[in-house]
Parts: sequence; C-alpha cells; structure tokens
Amino acid sequence: MNDWTEIKEIGYWDNIEYRIKPEPKYRPFKDAEECWNEMQKHQPIGYTKLIGEIEYSFITDVDDSINYSDAIKEYTFADGTPFGIREE
Repeated sequence: MNDWTEIKEIGYWDNIEYRIKPEPKYRPFKDAEECWNEMQKHQPIGYTKLIGEIEYSFITDVDDSINYSDAIKEYTFADGTPFGIREE
C-alpha cells in the first residue's frame, strides 16, 4: 500500500521514502463569469492584494476586458490565494 502522510515537523526514519508535497497549480480565469464565481468563494468578497504590497483593492467591475493572464501574476485574493482557478 502506498499511503502518503503529511508531516509538519521533519523527522527521518530508516526504510521510509519521502517526497516534497507539490504546490497547487493555478491558471488564469477564462472569462468574467468564471472570475465572478471564484471570487464568491474568497472572503472578504471582491478584495484583492497586489503581490508584495500591503494594500488591498476592491474590485468594482468584473468583465472580459480584464487581462486575467496578467492579473494572476500580479494579484492574490485577500485571503492570500492566487487570483485564478486551482487546477487539480
């Protein structure tokens, strides 16, 4: 059986295989509807943060004129997750 166990503190035992848990991958939103649906899952809704800054911005308009490919590189949701869709 190949069950994985997530450990928070590193400890090493003989005859045990270890791996680094991969980081989740995110992609840009495909359109305004997908952006709006994902925004509703993040609280407080409508707030984003420019990566590397401490100020938050409130999104007042979601439409297809937004360059979502650039936005995912520059912003996170207020809760710190990337401004995009998580891919499984």
